[in-house]
Amino acid sequence: MPAWLVAANAVALPLWTRERRRAVRGTSRVPEAALHWTAVLGASPAALVSMLLVRGGSRRATFALLYLMLLVLQVGAFGWGLSVVR
Repeated sequence: MPAWLVAANAVALPLWTRERRRAVRGTSRVPEAALHWTAVLGASPAALVSMLLVRGGSRRATFALLYLMLLVLQVGAFGWGLSVVR
């Protein structure tokens, strides 16, 4: 697995978790664009884990669906990339 992918997920999980804590407390929030970009850059697995563990982003169906579709695309692309390399 590429190091940048591991790094993106390592950054995204605490970011998404912090966003959920801030939402519950009613304090300043992590910008939604930052959450979107972490997932686009390869951290959709961490986004999904966060959604399942702390319910971050899962209340809005469209938000959760976007990340589920992105996760499927990324896993498919990763699998395709592995098959091409072999």
